[in-house]
Amino acid sequence: MIDILKEAINKIPEHYYKLYNPRKSKGQLVDYSNEYVFPERNYCTNLYHQLLNIINDTNLDIGEMFFLDEEIYKKYSGTYINDKSFTKTKNSLKFSKQGLRPDLVLHKSQQSREKEDQKLIIECKTTNNLLKSEFFRDFFKLNIYKSQLNFQNTVYIIVNMNKEIINKYLDEYLKKYWNIKENAIYLLIKESYGSEIIEIKVEY
Repeated sequence: MIDILKEAINKIPEHYYKLYNPRKSKGQLVDYSNEYVFPERNYCTNLYHQLLNIINDTNLDIGEMFFLDEEIYKKYSGTYINDKSFTKTKNSLKFSKQGLRPDLVLHKSQQSREKEDQKLIIECKTTNNLLKSEFFRDFFKLNIYKSQLNFQNTVYIIVNMNKEIINKYLDEYLKKYWNIKENAIYLLIKESYGSEIIEIKVEY
């Protein structure tokens, strides 16, 4: 599944990595700004289509009646409510909500929590200025996805960011915060449109 996802990422056109915003004067479009923006939803929507095309074109054997969904509501239970590390991380990151909206989900249904029905779940960031606090909150969510929601493949896609910065964020998170050791979390880092995908498999 990870190789299929990497293939889909590599098919995303350069247009979806960054855009110029239009500028107006007196209500009229005059030109475009010199500053880039990095629209995450735009990128994820194209990723959705690239991934779906690969699945359909290759007749990927993922079983019958699996659905690829965007930003659907997921809610975790309180299994770890008495876990000191979980509680400390949750409070430190000011993470109060139990409802989550991952960017992409490949699953059989909303009704099932069985592991065989949960193929892939993705968080994605496209900004070139990903804050450490945002990374920590996303990585906390990824741990919930694999431990509470039983996803077989839990993935964090980060584009337009330097890998060294992401490695520092990751090292600090693993030293300070809650992390479930069973199953892996995959980080797929693409520093720019033309760069190779850097894969980090977190298993500890």
